[in-house]
Amino acid sequence: MELLHKAHNIEIYYDSIDRYLYCNWIGYQYQKDLVHSGFIILEQLKQKRVIKVLNDNSRVEGPWTDSSEWTANRWFPDMANAGLRYFSWILSPDVFAEISARKAVPLGGIVNIRLFDSCNNSFNEAFAWLQSHPDKSATPSQDLIVKSW
Repeated sequence: MELLHKAHNIEIYYDSIDRYLYCNWIGYQYQKDLVHSGFIILEQLKQKRVIKVLNDNSRVEGPWTDSSEWTANRWFPDMANAGLRYFSWILSPDVFAEISARKAVPLGGIVNIRLFDSCNNSFNEAFAWLQSHPDKSATPSQDLIVKSW
């Protein structure tokens, strides 16, 4: 995987073979940093012309509910307009971070989203779900099945 961006709160990678972005969020997410990182992801999605993101919150700590509304109502629509079709989301084991993530899921099915509980095999499950979808445009529908272990 190619490292595209690294900051104290996120690492963004591009997998050119499987054609997806991997976003590895780290630690506490403050609104200014989260929004800035969101814009970087959006730009990378456009530049790399991918339709899939594996969003890993397994290392996120604490709540970020102050950014949940922005994520659902602004960032996801912008990402969908830029071509995002499939969003595989590994949730944090931190209950407050998980609540924030669930609040950030947009309504209306603009993107196919699947949430995964954080566990030993969550990356493999999330990756397999992404790979089960063709690498072309598709009609989005939310898939909020959550794996529990």
